[in-house]
Amino acid sequence: MNSRTTQQLLIQSLLLIMLLSSCSTKKNRWVNRQYHNTTAKYNGYFNGKESIKKGLNKINENSEEDYSQIIAVFKEKDLSASKSAHSYMDKAIRKGSVVIQRHSMKIKGKEYCKWIDDNYLMIGKAYFYKGEFDEALKTFLFIVDEFKKTETAYEAKVFALRTYSEKNDFLACEGVITELNKKRTLNKKTKLLKHSSIADCYLRQQNYSLATDELKECIKLSNKKQASRFKYILAQVYQKVGNQKKAYELFEDVIRESSDYEMTFNAKMNLAKSAIQTGINVRKSKEALKKMLKDDKNKEYLDQIYFTISEIEIAEMDTIACINSLLNSTKYSLENDVQKSLSFYNLAKIYYTKQEYRKAGLYYDSTIFYIDKNDEKYAEVFETSQSLNRLINNLDIVHLQDSLIALSILPKNIQLEVVSEIIKNIIEKEKKAKEQKTLMEQSMYENNRYGSREQFGSKTSGGKWYFYNPSTLGFGLSEFRKKWGKRKLEDDWRRRDRGVLNELGEDTTLTSGQLNELKELSDKKNPDYYLSKIPKSEKEVIASNKKIKEALYQVAIIYRDYFDDYKKSNATFYEISRRYNSDTIYVPLAYYNLYINHVNQDKKSLAFKTSEIIISNYPKSKYAKILADSIYVSGSEKQRAKDEERYSRLKDTFLNNNHKEVIRLTANVKTQTLIDKEIFLRALSMYRLGDTALAIAEINKIISKKDLDQKKREEYAGVLKSIENPEIIQESNYLAVNKSPYKLNLLNDHMLVFVMPKENSDMNYLMSVFSDFNKKEFSTQTIKVSSLMMDLDQHILIIKTHMDYKGSLKYEIKALADKGVMKEMLKLNFEKILISKDNFSDFYKDKDLEGYKDFYKKNYPTI
Repeated sequence: MNSRTTQQLLIQSLLLIMLLSSCSTKKNRWVNRQYHNTTAKYNGYFNGKESIKKGLNKINENSEEDYSQIIAVFKEKDLSASKSAHSYMDKAIRKGSVVIQRHSMKIKGKEYCKWIDDNYLMIGKAYFYKGEFDEALKTFLFIVDEFKKTETAYEAKVFALRTYSEKNDFLACEGVITELNKKRTLNKKTKLLKHSSIADCYLRQQNYSLATDELKECIKLSNKKQASRFKYILAQVYQKVGNQKKAYELFEDVIRESSDYEMTFNAKMNLAKSAIQTGINVRKSKEALKKMLKDDKNKEYLDQIYFTISEIEIAEMDTIACINSLLNSTKYSLENDVQKSLSFYNLAKIYYTKQEYRKAGLYYDSTIFYIDKNDEKYAEVFETSQSLNRLINNLDIVHLQDSLIALSILPKNIQLEVVSEIIKNIIEKEKKAKEQKTLMEQSMYENNRYGSREQFGSKTSGGKWYFYNPSTLGFGLSEFRKKWGKRKLEDDWRRRDRGVLNELGEDTTLTSGQLNELKELSDKKNPDYYLSKIPKSEKEVIASNKKIKEALYQVAIIYRDYFDDYKKSNATFYEISRRYNSDTIYVPLAYYNLYINHVNQDKKSLAFKTSEIIISNYPKSKYAKILADSIYVSGSEKQRAKDEERYSRLKDTFLNNNHKEVIRLTANVKTQTLIDKEIFLRALSMYRLGDTALAIAEINKIISKKDLDQKKREEYAGVLKSIENPEIIQESNYLAVNKSPYKLNLLNDHMLVFVMPKENSDMNYLMSVFSDFNKKEFSTQTIKVSSLMMDLDQHILIIKTHMDYKGSLKYEIKALADKGVMKEMLKLNFEKILISKDNFSDFYKDKDLEGYKDFYKKNYPTI
């Protein structure tokens, strides 16, 4: 071996030794630091960072902006729900973890590899973008504690703020913001991250004043593309707080500067809205919008353009034009559910304001179908829709029964003619539906065959095809939803269990409901179906009239209590009295409600006349007695107030077990209106002190009174019979003092009870829904679900939790927050109560829902 080869081998050996020795993380030498810094940065950290970038791009691709709300500061949102980027984030976590394990040079408490803190931060960000906020927060707080006063620690604080914001922990946010606002030299990128994160936090809290200051700083620190987004958000904030002038100016900036067409388009829409508010350039804005309708670039935005035009038209008080524009908005809104819900909602409000409740009901139903359940308007829309449906159902009952009664007095041959006409119309409708279906299939075939780009259904003339008529679409949607609920567009949508299919892939199993539906469709072409519904005897006519009276009464109540429409409420009550003047149940009730309406409207003269009609025409009715008593009450108002105050003090004394004082205070009973109650408390106090004979004598004084109400007489007699039984007397005392058969015992087992109408309530299915929820959330506890008939028209669903009041209340809250449970329950008009096992028997015996609700409200604590 020559000297040259020996020298090369020696150099290679030395390099190998140096390389091996540099791998050590326990020696703080230049070569070690250089090796670990280089490999930490260019191997794991670089690849992990690139993976996060790709993941973020994936999140942003799947994230759509909701321009109907103030758009989010950061494009990436709903992180905990999105899984599209999980694989990228997991890769970043793995890469960062390997770097920390292999290249951390922590010697004597100090880290000498300068890329370790960056890898920790990368791991924290990956957890954050995965939506695993607890893990992310642990990592960020570790960095802040471990790498104090570094740029990385500051950025970790900013991401900790973002994490708290995502968790809606705004109290924690305030502490972090205070830390971030302490004076410190920062680079431009970190400053922008800080101000944008604080702005995001304030916007989530709807603290628009503080958010405005932060957004202004963001605009100063941003590049042109970033600035457009921040200007758009700031303009939306100004629009929200009513500063339309500044909003207008900023939207103009966005239109000039933004390269994002969707943002530019929405800025134009908002520019028009600001013009409406300020009254500046309204005509110019309207012309610009109409010009946009003709631009091919705006084909997918036609729904929003028509909607914005409608807002200008409603401001101009042109309701007809506004309705047409909103109908066009719904017509061209193919996939934008947010816009569709807004357009239907505005149509619903217009018809509601015009008191055209049937049309309003259709459009409210359509709004419910498209609106997001998290929308702040959802509760109001749902409640109004339910009220309108109740109103329309009752109006339909009146119309149907009136028609049947009218038919009943016609000759048989005329009845057959009317029925034949109805059947003819049904057949004609079916024929048209088949033709429309054929046209649709032909259109789809031609589009597929020739690759036509024409919009679906555009070949029909004048847009009069069913699917281009928003009014009929709304009606069809309403009818569909009443029957099937809101359904996803998917195969076998009718089936509850979509897994049971035959080999050919066809659903051959029909439920009993579907069989009944098919039978009814067939029956509707049979004259006997209609003739059987016509009243044939006086008894059946009376039954039809009873349905009309009840429905009219409900209509009048809904007009008043739900829509504040006293005019229509009064008219409907008058209709009851006009049509059924000999009735002794509904007519006095209608007059009494008319009296209440007049009082509420401060129409004293009409109220007085109505009260005179009741007292003179229906003197034996309870309403006449109420009105007669009200005259006495008004005359003795002061005395009664004094009596109530005295009795209240006396009752408190009794409940505090100061029985001698009660006997002393009742030695000479002074109250005029509450004398029985005072004597009874005196008797109970005597009994508690052991003087049973005197207690019985006092109770007999009450029972012997001639003017005592029979029900009260029986109650006091019951106390007298059971006075020697301590348990029964305790319950009787409670009944007499609190006017309730129910007893408060928070430690007793409680049940969650739902009372709901029998119609449309599938109790077996609801029981299975709660059973599934119990298996999922309370698998270790024995919770039984059952049902009972409440009366002829109502069911009750009972969930026996076998828990005390507090436990049962927690169960109720959790159950009603579950999406699966609420999806089904929201379809029903139900009442719910929490009731103890002991009280349930009294409740069910008397079917006393209102009485128990009153007891619950007065006695149960709020937890």
